[in-house]
Amino acid sequence: MSHYYLRIRVSSKTPREARKELKEVKYKRPIWWTDIEVLQLKGLKYMPTIIYAASGVPKRPSEFLPSRIGLSLSHFEEVIKVFEELRQKVNVRIVRSWSRADYALWPNIVLSLRKVQDEVNWLTKLDLLSKEDPEDRKIAEKLLPHIHWHGKEKLTFEDKIDKVIESENEWSKDFASYFLKLIDISKKYPTAKFWLYVETPG
Repeated sequence: MSHYYLRIRVSSKTPREARKELKEVKYKRPIWWTDIEVLQLKGLKYMPTIIYAASGVPKRPSEFLPSRIGLSLSHFEEVIKVFEELRQKVNVRIVRSWSRADYALWPNIVLSLRKVQDEVNWLTKLDLLSKEDPEDRKIAEKLLPHIHWHGKEKLTFEDKIDKVIESENEWSKDFASYFLKLIDISKKYPTAKFWLYVETPG
């Protein structure tokens, strides 16, 4: 299953104190493709698009299929639409490489956009999935075959679903916290300049 690692590239012109703080902001856990699809299922558009494009510039919706958890083509048509919308607002750099697909370097100014911040704040304040919501439990059931942990086979089905939901909520809080720190540093140091991208293993 595909996964990514979040990275930033800091400009040498960024103030020293800002560079020091950015160096301390690290996101070590991988982001799995299914995690991003869950964000889409919950109605988020901008954060998924930023991550997808940082891995590979979206050109055709069919490139994303088959979805790991059953997303429709329209979900990925929206990714391309939002990517073009963001390109009109920020100067995203497209990196061309022989070793991987063309990918986006997102300038930190993208984090100043209200719609992006709204999604980060939503993830910070609310759980991504609820154990009490039948639809969220269905989402967790779709994730179940893709998640493995020690002792999984000993749990009841409902306990497995609960554990998946707990895991997704923990991940989404860490994910949002990382971006919230970057947003705060960008506000604190208006002249700070850095780019967001992801690395893929292999």
